Amino acid sequence: GDERFKLLRNDRNLGLAAALNRCLEIASGEYLARQDADDVSVPARLKVQVEFLDGHPAVTVVGTYAALVDEKGAWWGDIRHPLTPTPWDWVRGAKVVHASVLMRAHAMREVGGYDTGALRVEDYDLWFRLLAKGARIVTIPQVLYFIHWELSDYGRKKFVDRITEVTVRRKGIPALGVHPISLLYVAKPVLVGLLPHRLLYLYHLRKLRKRHPPT
Repeated sequence: GDERFKLLRNDRNLGLAAALNRCLEIASGEYLARQDADDVSVPARLKVQVEFLDGHPAVTVVGTYAALVDEKGAWWGDIRHPLTPTPWDWVRGAKVVHASVLMRAHAMREVGGYDTGALRVEDYDLWFRLLAKGARIVTIPQVLYFIHWELSDYGRKKFVDRITEVTVRRKGIPALGVHPISLLYVAKPVLVGLLPHRLLYLYHLRKLRKRHPPT
């Protein structure tokens, strides 16, 4: 087979952050690409992203728009983050589709890769640490990634994961250099978690229907 490809197998479930760090240790390329197993990239995705990073040396991470598609192939909407998020955008939440990104390997290593303690929010934690080092994280305005998704996914975040996100926000937001009032957003994950799951479900369903009106 092609010796450029290496298949890694773990003896046990390491968790996403540890598994990605293992890839970071072994990878020898200039760029690192993310891809979840049950998602689909368009054939040209990596070509577009590599050409973008080659042409924009000041950019550290580049993501793409992503479409949400269920197991029947039905489209529910797109995730379209700001092309060049402001610090205030990052205060509100992670503003790049993690599974769609292409990253510069040296920048990842400089910040120590993923934090295995930031369970379920390892991407948001990573973005904060990269931004604190002056990294630029942008999005290409093309749907080059398709996420296998179900509306019920919105109710799966455990309360302990929301507490972890609070910790990540508390550490990361001050480094953005925005107004101290931004720290009010630290508690957002817990406040949202206190809402009934049914209410969250209806809220996200309504938001998605705005993107994809019934025919």
